[in-house]
Amino acid sequence: MIFFLFLVIGFDKIASMIQIVNSNKQSSANNDVVQDTVQVASIEHLLHQANAWSATSIDALIESKYNHLLVVKEWTHTDETIIGYCLYHQLFEIGEVLRIGTHPNWQRQGIALRLLQQLIAILKADNVERLLLEVRADNTPAISLYNKLGFMQIDCRKGYYKSDHGHHVDALIMQLML
Repeated sequence: MIFFLFLVIGFDKIASMIQIVNSNKQSSANNDVVQDTVQVASIEHLLHQANAWSATSIDALIESKYNHLLVVKEWTHTDETIIGYCLYHQLFEIGEVLRIGTHPNWQRQGIALRLLQQLIAILKADNVERLLLEVRADNTPAISLYNKLGFMQIDCRKGYYKSDHGHHVDALIMQLML
């Protein structure tokens, strides 16, 4: 289990402790991981409604030693809450972001950036050569973040995603050389 702590100041003008935790069923207390996947699935539902991944599907993915879940947790004096997550796959020299999300109340505050920075550090330490991800072509905030980190578009899946209005949106395949 890898811990990375940093202090976030400014959310409601209250300082709160944030922790990035890298967990999978191979390395963490099972009950903690189950609680994490339930909270991640809740954020998934807020972000993706009909296309959200369930806690059961996330649990099944992290059963594999090649899949990992990074979560950002906020601690208050009474509670521990996941506010962001990154589910990723790592096999040999390739890493792939499977899902990444930030709770709507915490978006645009650097949570996804810090998750990706931590993921990149983890992958570099494991001698991973490149990191892949897929993003909807209409998700300009995410594309901007990925470009800022050095990701380059390497391919496009035409009409891969179906929008709520029935039209299709391309999926951009992006890569970061580590």
